[in-house]
Amino acid sequence: MWHLSHSNLSMLHNEWGMTRCSFVPSHEIVGTISAKGNSSHNLQLGQRVGALVGMPDIA
Repeated sequence: MWHLSHSNLSMLHNEWGMTRCSFVPSHEIVGTISAKGNSSHNLQLGQRVGALVGMPDIA
């Protein structure tokens, strides 16, 4: 399960009239870990996590 910021939803629905195809929502993502690899020692299943992954290309 993951959630997008309001800015990403606005871009996804082109509310500001500047979304370019193909838009991939990113930048602030929050979710719950549902699976992990063997080398993921600091993360636990069910743990809530967030990430800032870079701004979408809106130029």
